Amino acid sequence: MDLQKTSIFISLILRHKPEAAGISLDEHGWADVEELIDGVNASGKYFLDRDILEEIVRTDEKTRYSFNEDHTLIRANQGHSVPVDVELEEQTPPAILYHGTGERSVPFIDEQGLLPKSRLYVHLSADPETAKKVGRRHGRPVIYMVDCKAMAADGYKFYLSVNKVWLTKEVPPKYLEKLTVRRFTDQDAEAVSELIRTTLKESNAKDYPEAVIAELLERHTPDYVKNRASQTHFYVAENKAGIIGCGAIGPYWGKEDESALFTIFILPAYQGKGIGKAIVETLEKDEYALRAKRIEVAASITALEFYRKMGYGFKDGHSEPDEELLYRLEKWTVAGGKEGF
Repeated sequence: MDLQKTSIFISLILRHKPEAAGISLDEHGWADVEELIDGVNASGKYFLDRDILEEIVRTDEKTRYSFNEDHTLIRANQGHSVPVDVELEEQTPPAILYHGTGERSVPFIDEQGLLPKSRLYVHLSADPETAKKVGRRHGRPVIYMVDCKAMAADGYKFYLSVNKVWLTKEVPPKYLEKLTVRRFTDQDAEAVSELIRTTLKESNAKDYPEAVIAELLERHTPDYVKNRASQTHFYVAENKAGIIGCGAIGPYWGKEDESALFTIFILPAYQGKGIGKAIVETLEKDEYALRAKRIEVAASITALEFYRKMGYGFKDGHSEPDEELLYRLEKWTVAGGKEGF
């Protein structure tokens, strides 16, 4: 039995076409479980019983469905095109959310913004990687950053579904910026050098002596960036403002089965908005990461908590900075035989 195809049919019924199973939804989107089971079976498309339905709900990776308390009713958590009120509570969104789409939709979005079309709400993701997965369903993915802080200040309302999808009625173009993470080219060297220098002066200077910052500022010239890129796989994140972040991955001291992250910087204005996470997740999908059993990063005092949240632990249990005032962190990959990514 193909549970995925059965689940897709149930999603169609509970979100868009309850008549496909000869049932109706109440005003809050609930369907009677027994009626749903009988309706699916009567359609002749799939076999469904309570055990199968419970398994579909329990194992659905997107948590599409919810039962009521006694499991006599079921509904889709979001994504409806039929007019129902799934009793969403208004929530304060993060400053930035993301929307993934296919490349062919870009001209319309750039002109009209994000519209719900056949659905009741626009769906937004909490992180760039989830948005990229959504975008892949529609072709070559394009990720938009949504300025939710500005939208909320302008009176737009946001809701969070049971399965943690952010929803809003629309997103006008002025709140959207395309986000791209791509490989570095030599033409990027000056912009990346300036990005690093700005970040050192505005972010890292709070945690390091003036002499340390001065030495780093002198080091990170365009030629230094080019040299780093020649020895690693170097990436940049950019939006319409230009390059806003960078990062690289390469072999750890020439080893085939160990890698290291280098030169990860995010412009201060874009810190805390998921850009660093997007870069690290891109690096962790690079061939240098996929072949490695372990990835190391020398984390600054400023960035320590960011890397800890990304799953990097203290190397050999040493939780103090070294003589360079850097924390040596590591993450074991699946290939490394430990819990990894």
